[in-house]
Parts: sequence; C-alpha cells; structure tokens
Amino acid sequence: MEDEIVKRAFGEETVYYFKVLFTDPRGWNLRNQVAHGLLEPEHFNQQTAQRLMHAFFCLGMIRWQNDPPITLEEE
Repeated sequence: MEDEIVKRAFGEETVYYFKVLFTDPRGWNLRNQVAHGLLEPEHFNQQTAQRLMHAFFCLGMIRWQNDPPITLEEE
C-alpha cells in the first residue's frame, strides 16, 4: 500500500530506502527479521546499528509545514 502523505513528506527515494531497510524481503528486511526472530546474532552489529540510526535521523527531520523555522536567538 502506498501512502501519498508519506511520499510527499520523505520523497520517493527515502520511502524506497525505508522499504528496503525494514520490510522488503529483497533488502535488509530488518523489521520482519527482528519481529519474527529470524535475524542471526552476527547481524546485530555496528553496520546495522548505523543504518537504524540513519533511519531515525531521517524521521527526525520531518516538520509540520506550518511550523516556523527554528532559529538560535540570544535573549
């Protein structure tokens, strides 16, 4: 199922990246591997942790469109 709101928020390339990383059986498929207990212990490593952190950083970049930009002002 394709969600147009998610595509607009992230862009098609990032949505594809998330799919490959988390749910596509042709990719890393981390969500399914972990949820079903199929991920081998040697795959819990620095490379996997870095990919997960990158995905979390991508999620952290989402902002509501009506929010004012964040500025660093001295008071």
